[in-house]
Amino acid sequence: MKKIFIFDLDNTLTESRTKIDALTAALLCGLLKKAKVAVISGASFKQFERQLIAGLPCENLFGSLFIIPTNGAELWEFASDDKKWKCLYSYPMPEDSRKEIIAAIAKDAKIPTARVEDFIADLGTQVTYSALGIEAPIEEKKKYDPDEKKRRDFAAKIAPRFPEFSFEIAGRTSINVIVKGKDKAFGIENLLARTGIAASDALFVGDALYEGGNDEKAKAAGEEVIATSGPEETRKIIKKYLYEK
Repeated sequence: MKKIFIFDLDNTLTESRTKIDALTAALLCGLLKKAKVAVISGASFKQFERQLIAGLPCENLFGSLFIIPTNGAELWEFASDDKKWKCLYSYPMPEDSRKEIIAAIAKDAKIPTARVEDFIADLGTQVTYSALGIEAPIEEKKKYDPDEKKRRDFAAKIAPRFPEFSFEIAGRTSINVIVKGKDKAFGIENLLARTGIAASDALFVGDALYEGGNDEKAKAAGEEVIATSGPEETRKIIKKYLYEK
């Protein structure tokens, strides 16, 4: 049995920006009884609260749960004494850089000034561009860019202007802009160091472990990795470890 299980969020534990379903939530709670669990994603902590934490019926086990927003640039843990989530570290992007990146994306994507916030989120530690809009329907998102070519072509036009930052394909329609080096490998390595758990005792599950995928860098932390096709397969993976003898 691994000592810690680390999951991607969108298209791994849940559909894109969709609240975790009751079955997956129950399985995660079962896993929390046996091991530590962490979830790492490009989402903000507020999005984690809506999409994941609010759907977990096991607050008494949150002491074993870690939340790693914005691809590793933040780490949160649950303080059991006052029952509140606490940010252990945060590495914000420079404000002027965020503004420049947002302006460049908005110009190239031809987003009207009045609608920039509908498509681009300034998360402080990350900038996220959602090509169809942040709240676009999931079925439209699934059809938009399944081979990621549209987003890779778009990112390739802007990335050379900002060499200190990485433009990473994420979810179904998004591009995350992060400080180079503050990625999923960084987040997982920090998590393992803080918990004192060896990489050999950790498992990462994500949907984009392929070359160029937004989970690929997670492999650099040295833990075992398993690719998943989505929440249904992730449930099977969790069950395997829950019921192993």
